[in-house]
Amino acid sequence: MSEVKGDCKTSEEAKPATTSTPNLPGKCGCNYPSLGNVFLPKRKRRMVTLRKQPLPYGLSKSVVMLMGCISICLTSSLYYNWTIFEVLLMKEGVLAGLCSDEDRAVAKPGTFVCDAQRRGISNLYAVILYSDCFISSLGGYIGDRYGAFYALIIGQISGVIAFVMFHIFCQSTRMLYVTFFFWAISCSLALAPTWHYSRMFTFGNNMAVSIITAADNLSMFTPTLFQIIARRYNMGFSGVSLTYIFWAILTSLAITLFFIPKRFVVIDSEEEDDSQDISQMFNKSLLNALKDPRFGLSVICYVLLCSVRLFYRRSFTLLFFDNEEVIEFMEAISDLSFLGSFILGYLNEYLGVVAMMSITTLMYIFALGAVYFRNFTCAYTSALLFAIAQVGDIQQLITFIDEVFPEHESTLMGISNIVNSVFGMLLQIVFNKIFDILGPHITVALMMIILVGVMAICYIITFAFQSGGETGSTVNTKIVKGIQCDNNCTHSTDVEQMEYNPRGNDMLMTNILSVFLNLPYSLCMAIEAAINNRGQHSPQTRPQCIEDRVVRLIECEQFCSSSNRLVELCSAVFSTSLVLLIGCMYEFSKNSKLMQGYNTFSTLMVCLCLSAGLTSLVLPFTKIYKVIPPVMAVGLNSLPPLAMLIFFCRNHGEAVSFTIMCGLVITYGAFIFTMGNTTLYLNSMMGARYGKKIHSLLGWGSMGMGYLYALLAVFAAKALYKGNSIIGGYVLIMPMQCVVCLFAILILCLYLSHERQYFNLKKNSNGGSGGGGDNGTKHEDGFSVEGENCGPEESDLYFRSKYSTTWNSKALSQDYGIFWLNYKDESKIKFSLTFLLLSFSTAITMIDVVLVFLMPNFIFQAIITAIVYFIVRMIFMFVNPELMDCLLTLTAPTDIYFKVLCMCLSVITLAINLSHFRWLLSDDIYPYYLIFCICFGIRLFFNSMLHHHILSCIERFKDKPNSSDKYSYGQTTVFYMNVGYLLGLMCAIVLCYLYGRL
Repeated sequence: MSEVKGDCKTSEEAKPATTSTPNLPGKCGCNYPSLGNVFLPKRKRRMVTLRKQPLPYGLSKSVVMLMGCISICLTSSLYYNWTIFEVLLMKEGVLAGLCSDEDRAVAKPGTFVCDAQRRGISNLYAVILYSDCFISSLGGYIGDRYGAFYALIIGQISGVIAFVMFHIFCQSTRMLYVTFFFWAISCSLALAPTWHYSRMFTFGNNMAVSIITAADNLSMFTPTLFQIIARRYNMGFSGVSLTYIFWAILTSLAITLFFIPKRFVVIDSEEEDDSQDISQMFNKSLLNALKDPRFGLSVICYVLLCSVRLFYRRSFTLLFFDNEEVIEFMEAISDLSFLGSFILGYLNEYLGVVAMMSITTLMYIFALGAVYFRNFTCAYTSALLFAIAQVGDIQQLITFIDEVFPEHESTLMGISNIVNSVFGMLLQIVFNKIFDILGPHITVALMMIILVGVMAICYIITFAFQSGGETGSTVNTKIVKGIQCDNNCTHSTDVEQMEYNPRGNDMLMTNILSVFLNLPYSLCMAIEAAINNRGQHSPQTRPQCIEDRVVRLIECEQFCSSSNRLVELCSAVFSTSLVLLIGCMYEFSKNSKLMQGYNTFSTLMVCLCLSAGLTSLVLPFTKIYKVIPPVMAVGLNSLPPLAMLIFFCRNHGEAVSFTIMCGLVITYGAFIFTMGNTTLYLNSMMGARYGKKIHSLLGWGSMGMGYLYALLAVFAAKALYKGNSIIGGYVLIMPMQCVVCLFAILILCLYLSHERQYFNLKKNSNGGSGGGGDNGTKHEDGFSVEGENCGPEESDLYFRSKYSTTWNSKALSQDYGIFWLNYKDESKIKFSLTFLLLSFSTAITMIDVVLVFLMPNFIFQAIITAIVYFIVRMIFMFVNPELMDCLLTLTAPTDIYFKVLCMCLSVITLAINLSHFRWLLSDDIYPYYLIFCICFGIRLFFNSMLHHHILSCIERFKDKPNSSDKYSYGQTTVFYMNVGYLLGLMCAIVLCYLYGRL
């Protein structure tokens, strides 16, 4: 390799320039003017210092990208591998009711019963295909407007709904269409918002797009796991769909909740003013982007290339139908075509998107031309060129949109899919006529002419709009100022250097040759060149400022989101553990022959109450929580499920099993309430350090989000388990609960080790941080202030620089940590009508949970309860709390308000439960069953709204405790919630004993 020479400069002169001409300093401070990307003028816009993307827990963007791609692989384009689903649906007997009795009588196993069933299943594929295309625009708009986080959540919840409906309504034709529509929402929203992941990478965003495309292609292998599970456990599609919820959809949901940023930075248009509303950054330029000729021309190329791809397959199969080896080679090489995504993304960084689109189009032309020569060499060459070229259809389009219209990439991609669906279908009709009339040879020639037109369009985009490519007509190019250091040295933001690829022109041909000569080496080089910003943090780029900085808006939102999701996770582990333990006790009592079932269940409930009561008394009035920090408290909850799995995987004697079960219930109950109480203290500490935005007691409302997971797990276990264990399907659930606990431990460790660097500081304060032990500085928080107008909103969130000389002494929190929890609780618990009403509402919730297992129709009761609690939880999660106050008519509770609520709640609860208890006496469904379900759902909704509203009022510090006993606030919350849980469990014991449902 030829030596590159340059002039050596000092460190001052070696700083990256902000002009259009790049200066690339080496680690020694040398300037190499001949290096850089000269093929892509657009890269010159990125030679600036931009704001750094805040990521959860301080993780690297490569880790976040990997987690996001795992979610894409599990939930995105599954239905493209339709053959496997078609076989599973056929074996399940789906839509067999469309056939006559004679057809069903003579049908052979493993085959379609009749043509009506075959057409019906094919129509399901059409439903999900076109629904996916049309919904992708809506999903893209939600992702661009509100953030990828919310779009992904909606898609994954739709996936849960779809696959539960698969199990329940697999024989209903109308409901199957609704089910596949929900599945289309899940698939569309699993991919459309994920194009934002490329925004994390300052250089190498094209490579990031290629990785997303490869993950989407890999998702077509996920149905193979469906097939393996179905064969291994002899399940139909409805059974496999229940398992898919847990190992795929809920896994993707966990990744989204805890690892995906709440909002992504728009690389080329991030504003300096953090107070600007995000709507002002979005709605101004969408119409201009739609009017831009470059977007229209790129969509035309996309539609034409997709149409050519479909007809290439048909022509190739028709011309080589008599050679199975060639056809199998084409299918195999097409399945491995995702590998080309990495190479294509790597070359996009050098040659440019439009240039590579021309190259892939040229490969299409050669592939089509080789079809005319019917020999093995041309056949294999044609299939190979086609496999490489087909990767570039959607990948090149989204890369081009990301280059020119980064603010609207997901929305424009969704619109492109709609256009492709409509005009692609029309082109298929036209080309089918041509194919039938003129034959494959003339059609292939026509395709080649069309591809020449695509290359002409690429030429127009490249040269006719070259000046537009420099500025980006729809992109706000306001540049964010870099670091400004003075004597006071205050940071307004984290920054990230955006430099050129340092490899330059001299290595371009070497890299291209290495792609073909040494694939592993080229992949490693591609990943290194595209997704690393390491090496840019040289001593010259290290900030000279070592003081604290004010956290900007987007980073503050991410920090608040991570904190609130942590509280949600802790409440989910608590609620799922408690619900699953009660269900396990019920199943054991039903299968045990030692005594009558209701006596066994009542005895086990007494053990649970004693254990929970003693733990609830021991924890607040001792210092045991200093010995058992949050991480250890959560980790202990993984031991009893393992013990249940070990002891009850085979049956023992009745007396031995009952003794073991009593011991496990006592131990598990103690661990559950220790974890719940400790994490409630942790929640109070978060409120004391950061104020209202972080103090999210709402996660503990009405059993939390984990109640939905627990009922899904119980429902799946009842449907799938066929063994004879004394605890039934809970043998399958307990290992999953261990995984949930281990995941919670991971998130806790990540959060507590990174987020402790943040602290709250009163505005216009002369120094110090909000961390309790920072050289005696007063801790400003929401508990120590008086009055409505001096809450934590007047405080700023700060971040302790890791380069700070006082890092070791100031960053360590004195309130909570991984290994210890410093909680002051010298004051006594105070009586409060607010907390008393909270206990009453918690007790009713607990009774509802126990009665779900006692009801003869578990599935209906569980669905009603889960839907109501989930809807209310979503309302309070995504709706502005101040708006909820207006809806509930009163923002500050009064004595009269509480008395009226208590009276109404008591009367409604008594009236509904009288009917409820009467229904428990018989397995028959009364004529007023629907009326009962509606009334019961209304009562659940009322109780859940009241529960959440009380917690919302509590965490707004309306009681205004004194600064001297601010920590007793958390202790009071823990005490009254424990009272509610114990009252609910004791009432459940009475109900079980009186009505003897077991």
